[in-house]
Amino acid sequence: MRLRRITEHIRDQNWTAVALDFFIVVIGVFIGIQVANWNAARAERALETVYMKRLHQEIIDLNAVREIRTTEREFASNLLRSALTKLSTPDGEALSKAECYVLADTPPVTNPTDELPLIIELLSSGRLTIFTNRELEEALGRFLIIRSRVRDSRDGIQKRLQNIDQDYSELFVFSGALSTVKMEAGTDIERYLQSAPVSCDETAMRQNQTYLNDLVRFEIDYDGYVDGNAMVSTAVTEMHTVLDQILNIDHEVPGP
Repeated sequence: MRLRRITEHIRDQNWTAVALDFFIVVIGVFIGIQVANWNAARAERALETVYMKRLHQEIIDLNAVREIRTTEREFASNLLRSALTKLSTPDGEALSKAECYVLADTPPVTNPTDELPLIIELLSSGRLTIFTNRELEEALGRFLIIRSRVRDSRDGIQKRLQNIDQDYSELFVFSGALSTVKMEAGTDIERYLQSAPVSCDETAMRQNQTYLNDLVRFEIDYDGYVDGNAMVSTAVTEMHTVLDQILNIDHEVPGP
């Protein structure tokens, strides 16, 4: 109808009416585009909120899985350090049951889990930029960079880490298997390892300088691995804190 009117006005050489009709058409198109853009932006922000809530829950789930593994690794690192200190002293204290066990069955260098399914999904679809909050963008960027560096470092440690428990198996005697009780978050690892059916030939250990040298190298590498885990955990916690602020979530447990 508008086109027919414009045609009539041109035929009648009513240029004022023609200009007015064109103005109305342009304004109409402009408003239509703006409304469409506004609806798309609103849908995008709604989706962003859904993603933030999902990311928040995935971080909680990730921390629950990481906690027990990172705690085990930190505990093992401390045991390695204390055992090395004792063995490096000719008349040092005797090894504890836990220290003996961690030497006889050296802890693994594995990924304690650092994946967030939503991040995998957004990276593969190229939609990681959906997050508009600057603090969240920066926290997410730091997490991805730190995780990448820690993974590279862990790969290097795995390649050069020596299986000193196998190379010096004559220094240990196992009389059975460690308890098959599943390790849960909050487990007292020290007490858990008190039942370890293993003994260490501490005299032979102290007299074997090659073993002590290898143990030093192992402890340094393992300590670096544990530090890497802590860096990733800190980056995850930072994202969690930012999301709590954005979503107004309070994790404090109310008092009695």
